[in-house]
Amino acid sequence: MYNLLNNIKYLPAIRTSRFELAALTELDKNVKDQISPFLLLRSNSDSIKDIERFLNDWEGGALWIDNSRYTLDSVSGIAPLLNNSENHYHFKYEFFQKLFNLNNRIKPIVGFGALDNVRSVTQFGLKVLNDFGYLGIRLEVDSIDSSNLDKKLNIFSSLMNAIPDEFINKIFIIIDTCSIDSLPNLGPDGVIMKCASAAIKYNVKHISTLSTSWPNDRPGKNEELTIPNIDPIWQAYFSQLIHKIDPNINCIYGDYASTNPMKDLSDDYDPAVMSLPIPFAGYAYDLGWFQYRYGNSGEWDKFIGIANKIVESSKFQSHGADFCWGNRRIYAISQQTEEPKTNSVWNKIRINQHITLMHELLNNGLFENILRPKEEED
Repeated sequence: MYNLLNNIKYLPAIRTSRFELAALTELDKNVKDQISPFLLLRSNSDSIKDIERFLNDWEGGALWIDNSRYTLDSVSGIAPLLNNSENHYHFKYEFFQKLFNLNNRIKPIVGFGALDNVRSVTQFGLKVLNDFGYLGIRLEVDSIDSSNLDKKLNIFSSLMNAIPDEFINKIFIIIDTCSIDSLPNLGPDGVIMKCASAAIKYNVKHISTLSTSWPNDRPGKNEELTIPNIDPIWQAYFSQLIHKIDPNINCIYGDYASTNPMKDLSDDYDPAVMSLPIPFAGYAYDLGWFQYRYGNSGEWDKFIGIANKIVESSKFQSHGADFCWGNRRIYAISQQTEEPKTNSVWNKIRINQHITLMHELLNNGLFENILRPKEEED
């Protein structure tokens, strides 16, 4: 029997603002068909219009969706209603059903805080599983502060205990560590393996890890940096550890696609009281990023020089100008056949290029290549 969870290799997480969603829309068809985006719903009125437009256009893989509980998103628009547990999250369910009616690829995620009502979470999860055919469960963990983990795992256990055995193969667990700046603890007493062990206890066969090592700050003015991407490294090792326990578990790579939801600088921008930002761009390669920040406030023509720096790099040359929509834009800007654009458009370019690259790397055995011992030099 067909199970869409068997085919997921990559879970790029995107907060649902206009340019981030547009980065998904512009993906080439072969990439769209083989990824399964995780949409973190921003709930102000503009963002809702953005997600509705996006859903009308999306023809790729399944779309997992949860309301964003990041500080920047959790107090605006309909966020308080989405987080309201009254009548087992009735408002949230009806809202997700409305999105499903726009695009039947929508699959709701059940996310919860340590203090959420156990019965409401459980009943909401069961209704999602029954009506949508699949259930994603998101465990948001803090690798530094684990004080709330036991409470979250108790809620998780209550939900899993209520799920009939015949539906366990339709359960998808997301272990979300969000922003990291070092390799997380994968020991048996660490928060990540505690979550994984809780899932394995219930014979769950589909586990995604999700993180971002994209930094929450930027280079100084007129500087460029090379930043390591450690997300694939720890997730490859996690996959190896899990497969020693059960080789039949599908370990799914997830990241935030060259963004950091803990501090998205564009969210703080208010044109009424702030000057335009300094031109900033990033470009992904196998296990890292280049970051460029040049010029003065709103000096968008500096993007021409930035585009040239990227195009001249060995990484861009190995990918090629036609690698993806983002690369085509970078090359055109370097040749001045397109306008240099703004930071928002360059964020879209960066996300599009990152997702395309990770899709290719994962298809070409990224985890296996990371874990393969390096040959000793003579």
